[in-house]
Amino acid sequence: MNYSQLGAEQQFSLEDPISKNDIQITPLGKLKVSTAVKLTGSLFEGGIFNSNIWSANSISGGITALNGNILTLSTSSISSNGRIFITYNKIARFLPGFTNEYITAIRISTLPTINNIRRWGIFDSNDGIFFQLSGTQFQCVTRKNAVDSAITSFNNSSFINDLNYHTYFIDYTAVYTYFYQDRNLIHILKNEQTSNTNTYNFKISYENLNINGLSSNIQLDTIGSTIVRYGESVLAPSYVNSISAETKILKYSAGTLHMISINKKGTGGATLSIWDSPSAGGKSIAIIDTTSVLGTLDYHLDFDNGLTFTTSSNNIGDVTIIYD
Repeated sequence: MNYSQLGAEQQFSLEDPISKNDIQITPLGKLKVSTAVKLTGSLFEGGIFNSNIWSANSISGGITALNGNILTLSTSSISSNGRIFITYNKIARFLPGFTNEYITAIRISTLPTINNIRRWGIFDSNDGIFFQLSGTQFQCVTRKNAVDSAITSFNNSSFINDLNYHTYFIDYTAVYTYFYQDRNLIHILKNEQTSNTNTYNFKISYENLNINGLSSNIQLDTIGSTIVRYGESVLAPSYVNSISAETKILKYSAGTLHMISINKKGTGGATLSIWDSPSAGGKSIAIIDTTSVLGTLDYHLDFDNGLTFTTSSNNIGDVTIIYD
């Protein structure tokens, strides 16, 4: 049995010398053999880009192409400053006291090129944590308020720069972030006097863009990606009860809608509307006719943006919403 130190906060891993499988300790002292709960992400397969779960944004000729299980993000050789950006539509919720891990398989299928930037990780236009190949330089990057902080000098190891597939990991807690290529720890980042991002609820994203007038067709290949949480979350949920007409914001960020209980039927066409949103309207979860339903409706679904409900009249009956 071999062991190796992974950093001051990760302590060590134990490796079976025969199978090469290892047991790692997370930054918060939990074994990574504990239940890994998939939060978001998928493989690219079936030969068709699944727009139900992925969104693509193309500028100046940037395109995606799916060949078998390999998705290629390409800029344009026809137009200058081509860009392609894709993101998974579902957020991975972060819970304090747990470790989330982003995993992807990436191939730099075109040689590193000046005036091209390739990104993969967990990010949007405002916040994120990701890997970046900027020109010929590998970087570990955090983004806060649309401002990037690129790390070019690493405190643990360095990247392998070739045209082969590599697996990339980002482990993140409320304080520490760990960047890996394959099983090689590249860099450890700690929040010092402030956080490196405004949120830890992230979407998976990829981006490939040319800048400064470049019109070469640069490519980035991936097989897929996911975010997992180590350890199952068993939370004591909150609830709210309503017996009259009202609109109430229950959460301003990601969470889970567990159940809705219709304790007493409404009358006169009364409805309960509930949204994945920090305001009334937006992405609808359900519109429930409380005059025809009695009992408990099980949802157990994650919402990304917040949770708001509206009861249509004082004839709503008696309803209880259970969430966290």
